[in-house]
Amino acid sequence: MKWQIDPAHTNVTVAVKHMAISTVRGRFTSGAEGTIEYDRRRRRSRASSSGSRPKTAVQIDGKDLYLGVNAYVYAELKATK
Repeated sequence: MKWQIDPAHTNVTVAVKHMAISTVRGRFTSGAEGTIEYDRRRRRSRASSSGSRPKTAVQIDGKDLYLGVNAYVYAELKATK
């Protein structure tokens, strides 16, 4: 079974440690695009490590990151690759 991720109904958030003291939280203003694929017939049981896991392929535009914090921290985090 394969699903399309709907950008209009998807929110992507991030949490980044800053200077090992605080956590800066942010979000991407545009939604994510992509797919999620899962085989329900091969569900994973608690007793077994075999089975299928969902496969995801997601695209997010990194330029749309909004942190809502001061300009210095925002520029520092956006420059990190």
